[in-house]
Amino acid sequence: MSDRPTTIPEDRQLTEEERSFLFWLLSEGGDRSRAFLPQLQKAHVVGRCACGCPSINLSVGGVTHYGSTGMDTLCSYRWSSPKGHLFEVFVFACGGLLAGVDLWSIDGQSTPTAIPPTSALQRSEDW
Repeated sequence: MSDRPTTIPEDRQLTEEERSFLFWLLSEGGDRSRAFLPQLQKAHVVGRCACGCPSINLSVGGVTHYGSTGMDTLCSYRWSSPKGHLFEVFVFACGGLLAGVDLWSIDGQSTPTAIPPTSALQRSEDW
């Protein structure tokens, strides 16, 4: 078992790239995910993944339920890298609050190191 943290605490505003990416994901994810768009205006980064991927944890209006309640996936998308590696990104809520975005490797061959272009994304259920 590793002593390394899986999440690095942060206290910052979303970057413009992160905010735009989350807006697109939620907007394109369907009615259920669009219902969380108003929370995006009050979202704040409270942690980032220690593996180097662009996954982040959020608070909304200074409140977070991350880790204290079950995770509710709001929308998910897949994409392939130019080398053919398969990735997924999903936005999730906890306790009715927007809680984060997770980017991960489906095939385990590579770690996503940057936010992908939205033009490369396909809804996971359409994959």
